[in-house]
Amino acid sequence: MNLFKNILSFGEKECGVSTTEFALILPVLVAMFFGIIETGDAVSAKGRLENATNTFVDLLTQEEDLTPIMISDLSVGIARIAQIETSNLAYTITSAVYDPSDDRVEVAWSIDQNGGSPNAEGDPIHGTDEDTIRQTMASLIIVEVEYNYSSNVSSFLVGELAFRSISSRLPRYTNSIRLCPTLATCS
Repeated sequence: MNLFKNILSFGEKECGVSTTEFALILPVLVAMFFGIIETGDAVSAKGRLENATNTFVDLLTQEEDLTPIMISDLSVGIARIAQIETSNLAYTITSAVYDPSDDRVEVAWSIDQNGGSPNAEGDPIHGTDEDTIRQTMASLIIVEVEYNYSSNVSSFLVGELAFRSISSRLPRYTNSIRLCPTLATCS
């Protein structure tokens, strides 16, 4: 009789219900909390990358002549300012000029973080501010930076996030910035 009575009154007892509800909701709340923190960190890293790219191209366009060593030193400084690892950073710098004989904007020179030339000299460039280059007859320095962001917490769930930022500027003190192996060879 007591067993039957206990079974009938099972739904009426509420001791431990709030603890059970809390135990069911807690993992969802913890996941949301860390998700918000991780999303904020990723958005912050993307913003730092945008600022770093703009600073990088701004510093490059203040020079009349560039060398691979100067560019490498600037990239290390920019990575420190942006608080990003240089091992996860890749960049390509391209000088675009107008060629009146072909009536097109093309690559004058290009360099990446390894010292290579990812864009061949004379290759056409599309998607830049071609009208500005034609009107000013100046070169346009284009900096493309890629950064693989990984978080300690979410890296095992999502992996790395690939961020890309592109910025361009006209040279400040000259019409065209030269890329030379050393400053002594720029004359």
